[in-house]
Amino acid sequence: MATQLLPKKKLILLHFQPLEKYPPVMNFINLAAQRNQFQIIVCTTRNKESSWFSNPDCKIYRFGPGLENKWARAFTYFLFNFLSFCVLLIKNPGIVFYYETLSSFPVSLYSFLRYNFRLFIHYHEYVSEDEKKQGSAYYRLLLSCEQLLLRKAIWISHTNEDRCELFYNDFPFLSKEQLRQLPNYPPKSWFNSINPNYSIPSECIRIVYVGSIGLNTMYIREFAEWVVSMKGRVIWDIYSDSYSPDVRSYFDRLSSDFIHLKQGVRYYNLPQILFSYQIGVVLYKGHIPNFIFNVPNKIVEYLACGLQVWYPIQMKSVSAFNEKYAWANLKPIDFTGDLTKMLYLISNRNYTADNIKELSAEESLRSILDVMKQ
Repeated sequence: MATQLLPKKKLILLHFQPLEKYPPVMNFINLAAQRNQFQIIVCTTRNKESSWFSNPDCKIYRFGPGLENKWARAFTYFLFNFLSFCVLLIKNPGIVFYYETLSSFPVSLYSFLRYNFRLFIHYHEYVSEDEKKQGSAYYRLLLSCEQLLLRKAIWISHTNEDRCELFYNDFPFLSKEQLRQLPNYPPKSWFNSINPNYSIPSECIRIVYVGSIGLNTMYIREFAEWVVSMKGRVIWDIYSDSYSPDVRSYFDRLSSDFIHLKQGVRYYNLPQILFSYQIGVVLYKGHIPNFIFNVPNKIVEYLACGLQVWYPIQMKSVSAFNEKYAWANLKPIDFTGDLTKMLYLISNRNYTADNIKELSAEESLRSILDVMKQ
């Protein structure tokens, strides 16, 4: 007698920002689809560069013209909220999963009409109470509406323990059982980029930074000036599609042969780029709690591709990560001081894929996927 297959659970995921800018969401969609336990529908918005991400086992709706100017953004807000609400009503999912407060309003509306769904919430970033007060009227409205959703959610996650604790202090009516950690890790396939026999050349150190950049909240100027002072001993490549005109202007004025501002690379192509570098840098100044209590995606992505990692001493959660995973040998840096001494601390890659196998998307997402399938 043939085994009767269980029907797939209907899962609707809402993510206001374009998926391509958020690798953890793309990893979640891919791994959830692999399980073949869910019928997955995604509501999101368009990416101005290219809406290249897709998965054959899920339906992705991209609402609105984009987020490039205030008029397009306002129209995108309206379309995302209205059409996502329509999708929820029509599909009547058993599981709703939204990322960040900006994605919450359609779920708030839906919750007034339907009660029999299980709600999951994840936050990429931590927003302090002071920052919330300074937010737009629209954002403060969303925060107010979201209060009821927080009470209803069976899962509310942040990327690390410190952020979970900060969030709990902000919302003491929550139970500790609701709050979970959901770290941002790359897929296991990235770990194949590690070459344990790779030797760091002595004539020139190649350093890389991947991601958005800003002059006021990152040690861009300090690090650039040091690279220039090294007169070719250090080459710094930056891969980014997210920076303001003043960043472009700064590097144009600097006009250094040793610093290259390059076009961003699609997330799943990054390992092909990263493995040719020796050091990956993180440059946040820690001007708000979000960046003090943060372990950025790029740290584990650098490690997964065999790089040594330099990070600012202000990043407390990275220091805690460094203590927990001592093999990673991350280097805390005072980017306002002389960095030249750091060049003498560089060693050949001394960790393997076996060391970091637990730092994979497959491992970190197992818990939330197991709860969803219940």
